[in-house]
Amino acid sequence: MQCDFNQVESNGKNVLLIAYKITVGQGSEPGAGWASLLGHLKCGSSVHLISTAENIEKLALPSAFLDQVDCSSIDLDEKSLRFLRKLPFSEQITYFFWNYKARKYVVPKLASDIFDIVHHSTFAGDWNPSFILWNLSGNLYWGPIGGTQKVPIKAYRWLGLKGFLSEILRILITSPLRYLNRNLAKKNNVHVLVANRTTSEYFSKKCEVSNANQIVLEHASSNSNSGGTPIPNMLLGSGRLISWKMWPLAIKSVSLADSNFFKFSIYGEGGQRKKLNKLITKLGAKNYMTISTLIPRERLLTLLKKSGVYVFPSLKDSCPWSLAEAIHLGVPIAAFNVSGVSEMVSDPDSNLASISGNLVTNLAKKILDPYKVTEKNSFCECKIKRQYKEIFYAE
Repeated sequence: MQCDFNQVESNGKNVLLIAYKITVGQGSEPGAGWASLLGHLKCGSSVHLISTAENIEKLALPSAFLDQVDCSSIDLDEKSLRFLRKLPFSEQITYFFWNYKARKYVVPKLASDIFDIVHHSTFAGDWNPSFILWNLSGNLYWGPIGGTQKVPIKAYRWLGLKGFLSEILRILITSPLRYLNRNLAKKNNVHVLVANRTTSEYFSKKCEVSNANQIVLEHASSNSNSGGTPIPNMLLGSGRLISWKMWPLAIKSVSLADSNFFKFSIYGEGGQRKKLNKLITKLGAKNYMTISTLIPRERLLTLLKKSGVYVFPSLKDSCPWSLAEAIHLGVPIAAFNVSGVSEMVSDPDSNLASISGNLVTNLAKKILDPYKVTEKNSFCECKIKRQYKEIFYAE
């Protein structure tokens, strides 16, 4: 996802950009930082970037923008980092302390009055404290942010007990923090860049907001032209193997289709690997479904370009980077019509699976859409298991 920086009005201005994560191809939060930087630079702005030393060292800017950027690094001391990394939710807690330290650096910078815009490209959602912007004055922007979405109640059964308890705990912890952030943003006249309609609806009640979800991310990949020959029967999924990503739902949906035709591969890391493999075995699908470890982005993009369909079963992503990549590459997608996803596609009611009715069959229909044999579409002779034929082809 990339912000529309015409809304930020950063054309030709001096911008102070604070981004804890800023890397292309490493997920949504680092991608948001990267898109924020490129957005300002393409508007002709000069940017002073504040990030970690590791991020700055790996920053691979196009040569045309090198003269527009200078950087400052802020890091926690190694002893603190070693301790924080041992804690649950270590990434979020580390960001909390980095954010606080960064504020001490930013405030004197602002005293010089050389920046037209201060933009905090946040990390880990709209609930995470953003000390940097509070009690400051000036042209302040925060985002793109997301995280307001919740898993629909009807989908709780797909979370499992541990996933259900985690979702309830997440709601209890993040809701008051999100409420506090909204009030502080209002108090300090912070302009909020939102990643989806749910977040927009929440923050627009008290703050000035702009949607930051319409421009699909730009790809900076060395294999952009090396996709190779498409493999029509290859279904691909990628992402963290955690409960709210809804991989069991995707596996069940694919299992409804012709096992002699499809090959479904999921690439990712996480605690659900054993559970997913067990489900695949139970469905008798080991010969056409696999759960593989996460692979380098370049290789994953190559597979994505070859795929017949990219399967994305999540019901609560803020602005999923991997899905944006698939859309950008013209790969057919099978995903649900929910906030964070619907903003990325035209005519979401027609092109995305409904969350009304049976979630498994609804997603399966979208997986099979590119394979339907009609007068205009003879893509393949994909067969549907006989007992589901009427469900899929009732029309």
